[in-house]
Amino acid sequence: MLQAAQMIALRMTTLDILAEAKTTDMSTSMGIRFRGCANGLNRSTIQVEKALDRHLACELPMSLEPIPEPVNDIPDARWQAEIEHSQTQIEQIQAVIDLQRNRSSGAQGSTNEEPKNTLWTGAMKDRMNQPARPAPGG
Repeated sequence: MLQAAQMIALRMTTLDILAEAKTTDMSTSMGIRFRGCANGLNRSTIQVEKALDRHLACELPMSLEPIPEPVNDIPDARWQAEIEHSQTQIEQIQAVIDLQRNRSSGAQGSTNEEPKNTLWTGAMKDRMNQPARPAPGG
C-alpha cells in the first residue's frame, strides 16, 4: 500500500513540475533544472514500481487445504484420557491437602472449611466432565 501511494505521489509531483516548467516564464537553465528533477522523479517511480512487482511476486498463494478447527484438533479418545488424568491429579492434590489439614489440626477429623473444599472439588470434577464449548464464530 505504501509503495502504491509513493508511486502516485511521485507521478503527480513529476507532472506538476513539468507543468510549472512549461507555463512559467523562467530562464532556460531553470527550465532544464525543472525537467531534470522531473526525470529523476520518473526514475524513482520506476524503481518503486519494480520493487512493488517483486514484492507481489513473492507473496505465497492461499492454501487450498482446509485448516482444522482448533477445538476439534484432538481425537476424542485422547481428550477423554486427558480429562481422566486431570481428575486423577485433582484427587491426588485434594488428598495431600486433606492430609496436611489433618496434620496441622492435630488429627481432628473435621474443620469448618472441609465442606467448602468438598464442594469446590465436586464443582471442578463436574466442570472437567462437561464437553468443551465451541469456539466463537466456528
